[in-house]
Amino acid sequence: MPKNLKITITFENYHIVKGLRVQNGELYINDQRLETAPPRAVMNNFINFLRPGPVTLIAHNGNRFDFLMLLAEVSQLGLMQEFRAVVCGLMDTLPFLKKKLPERLKTKQSFSQSILAKDLVGADAAVGAHNAIADVRMLEMVLQNIGVTASELNTHCQAVTLQSKITADSETARTKLNRCTLDCLKGNVSTGMLTKMARANITLSKLKNIFADGAEGGIKMLLGIDVNGRPRVTKNQKITQAVVNALKSST
Repeated sequence: MPKNLKITITFENYHIVKGLRVQNGELYINDQRLETAPPRAVMNNFINFLRPGPVTLIAHNGNRFDFLMLLAEVSQLGLMQEFRAVVCGLMDTLPFLKKKLPERLKTKQSFSQSILAKDLVGADAAVGAHNAIADVRMLEMVLQNIGVTASELNTHCQAVTLQSKITADSETARTKLNRCTLDCLKGNVSTGMLTKMARANITLSKLKNIFADGAEGGIKMLLGIDVNGRPRVTKNQKITQAVVNALKSST
């Protein structure tokens, strides 16, 4: 398989990618029909393309887009073991470049890949934005232009392993689920405190069970117990009482 081949993986939310559309069961980009294949076959081809590995996948704003979609698809297809055998890390160049270009961040200039390419490389560098191959080349030119070394990339990549990314995504998903169960406490308890409780893996069911067994004292202990030298959530009596009042009104 040629090394310059870009395997395009499409998802159900294809419409968020500029120029993509589906008509009569066929996929088009800018009115040009694309050849498609079953998702599992495409993903297997992609993994084979990356072999023997280990490789680090790099994308601009990948933590909020590319990596989320890619990992979700790999997991859904049951290919995570094969994927992890060749991919050792994921690197999002957005936070990396924000650290690398502090003056640009300070003046609140855009960090979109196409704008970075125009500003740092030249207008022609941004031609073909949102095309897979063009985006890869564009990012490479940006990194080269500001003098990013292979050593810098390797150092950053080592801190963002595939396992740490999977773990972080799992924790984020768990927090969102926990947070949803606590919505009925809104009004009595601040949004920030509800989120903090969700991150501590506290759900409405857990609160109700603790309250039923230990009343106010149980809630105080649940929220205030020390974890690594800090309260699990809070020891503030006013906040604890607000949680208790919310539980009383919800039962």
